[in-house]
Amino acid sequence: MRESCNSGARRRSTRSRRSITMHPFRHSMSSNGEVKDEKWHARALLPAARKQAELGNDERIIGLLCDRWINYSRATQALQQLERLYETPRRDRLPCLLLHGDSNIGKTKITAKFRRAHPNEFDERSGAKRCSVVSMQLPPTPDQHRFYSGLLLELGATHNAAAGLASLERLARDTLRRVSPRTLVVDEIHHLLAGSYREQRP
Repeated sequence: MRESCNSGARRRSTRSRRSITMHPFRHSMSSNGEVKDEKWHARALLPAARKQAELGNDERIIGLLCDRWINYSRATQALQQLERLYETPRRDRLPCLLLHGDSNIGKTKITAKFRRAHPNEFDERSGAKRCSVVSMQLPPTPDQHRFYSGLLLELGATHNAAAGLASLERLARDTLRRVSPRTLVVDEIHHLLAGSYREQRP
């Protein structure tokens, strides 16, 4: 009976040692009592994570603090819709898309990812910057003056913020014709509701 118990204990000990060996990280105790990594197995990691895991401690900590895109089905659908709008040929009446939902569910992250997929380009022939996607944030109040000023700021156009509304509108139209964007993204569109009924009318 004692041999049977000892045999079972040896089998459990063997399984335990095997499970420790197969763990992605293997640790050992240094002379001063600190735990250090002797060797780690990166086969279980994705290539991007594997590359980051090979960095030093400071670089890995900084990497953990960076933004990460986590894909999910609704975000994929939204990005596909944005891409379809982006590929729509130019015409008199272009379609629009409204992304709505609760706060902090990733609406701005979706539009930011779409913006990164279409970076700015420099046209050497005309010497002008081409912005295929222009993204801006609506001011907290539905004020046309602040809207055009914010749009010109995102377009990189030099302007006088104290100029009249007609001047800012004309400059914004001229800059948009020169930059020739395919998509205009306006974030925080619900700020329109902060205005009165007269201000909300087109």
